[in-house]
Amino acid sequence: MRYGIGVTLWWMGCGSASVVPEKPPRANQDLVEEATSPVEDDGLDDLDVGLRGLTLGNANGRPLVVALHGRGDHPTRFVRQAEGWADVAHVVVPAATIPYGRGFSWFDVRARQDDPTLAAAVSEAARKVVQLVNARRAGNHPVVVTGFSQGGMLSFALATRAERVVDAAVPMGGFLPKDLWPEHRPEDAPPIFAVHGEADTIIPVSFPQATVAHLKTLGWPVELYTEPGVRHALSLGMMRKVDGAVRAGLSSR
Repeated sequence: MRYGIGVTLWWMGCGSASVVPEKPPRANQDLVEEATSPVEDDGLDDLDVGLRGLTLGNANGRPLVVALHGRGDHPTRFVRQAEGWADVAHVVVPAATIPYGRGFSWFDVRARQDDPTLAAAVSEAARKVVQLVNARRAGNHPVVVTGFSQGGMLSFALATRAERVVDAAVPMGGFLPKDLWPEHRPEDAPPIFAVHGEADTIIPVSFPQATVAHLKTLGWPVELYTEPGVRHALSLGMMRKVDGAVRAGLSSR
C-alpha cells in the first residue's frame, strides 16, 4: 500500500535563482509499502551515531540540512527530495531504524494525535536524530531539519525541544503529538514552516492545525501552509514553499 499519489509531479520553476536550486527537490510521494519485501539497504553509509544514510555536499564549514523520510521510504529514494540543497549545504538523509517493506520506519505506531505511545516513540526517534545533528553540525553554521510524514513529526519534535537543536524546521505532512506540546516558548525558539495537504486522510490536516494553533498561543514563530485537494503528498506549489523555507533557514545566521 502506498500513501500518496500515483502520478508523477513535475517541478515548475518559479523564476528566482535565489529560491529555486539548480536541481530543485521533487514533489514527494510518500513510499509506504506492505512489510513483506526485503529492505533495500545497498548504498547507505555509516553516519557514526548508530544510523546509516546518505550524505550530499561538502561538510566543511557549511550549513546542515537533515532530511527525514516517512514510513516505508528509503534514503536512496527520499534523497531526490533533498539533493537540490547540496549546492548551499551539507545534506544528510538518514535511514530510520526499523525495517519496513522496501525501506524503513522511525516507529511502529499509528498517527493518532492523543496517543501517548506515539509521543514516546517520536521522542525516542528524535533523540537519535539529535545525536546525528550534534555530530554533523559545523560550528555556528545553521541547521535546518525537514521531513515528510513520520519525518514531519520528527521535524516538529526537534524544533520544539527545550534545548535548541535546530535553527529552523520545515515539517511536511506531519504534526506533533499532544504529549510533546511545549508549555513555554524559549527565547530563541526556531521558526517552523509546515506544509500539509487538506485532503490528507492518513494524517488529517486538523492535526498540524492543532499543533500550530497551540504553538501560536505560546508566541512561537510558526506558519502552516495548506493546499486543497492534496492528499498525503506534496504538490508543486508546496515544494516551492518548502524550498524557500529551507533556504531561508540556511541563511538565518
